[in-house]
Amino acid sequence: MFSYAIDDHLALTLPRPAADAQEMFTLIDDNRADLTQWLRFVPRLKVVADEQRILTTMLQAYGNGDALTTIIRLDGRAVGMIGYNHFYASTHSADIGYWLAPAARGQNIMHRAVAAMLTIGFQEYDLHKVELIALKENETSNQVALHAGFHLDGTLRTAQYIRGKYRDANLYTLLQSEWARKQAEK
Repeated sequence: MFSYAIDDHLALTLPRPAADAQEMFTLIDDNRADLTQWLRFVPRLKVVADEQRILTTMLQAYGNGDALTTIIRLDGRAVGMIGYNHFYASTHSADIGYWLAPAARGQNIMHRAVAAMLTIGFQEYDLHKVELIALKENETSNQVALHAGFHLDGTLRTAQYIRGKYRDANLYTLLQSEWARKQAEK
């Protein structure tokens, strides 16, 4: 399995559809009530085969150079996902998305995963800008963005349709120059 080690306990791995589908489906299914608040795809995920198709699509997008989605693993166990949902060649930018199972929250996992993805994006993919959209009411996700140094550009009204209603979302951006300045300060 291709793995990017963040530290001795945390790694990002490319999905292996046949090998990872059951584990990922179980993780999502066990946390369905929580994840459905924030993620549009969860209600459509009914069986393991659905997850295998999603992981296959993610891996194909990676192979085409359109996206980079990884599984977040803590001590080898899947606890969530993070990735660049789309690369935009014309603007040298990408949008990042992530989710974490409730039992893994509060352990600084997502902060470390976002930092790793930013390093990959700015150093390996030569991105100029990374965008992040967080539902306005998702305080945890908004805090992750701010902690990573993202700038709040504004609120997108009725940006996403989740659980039968339109919801506002905050748009954050981080420029490569801002990220580099923050790295130099460490």
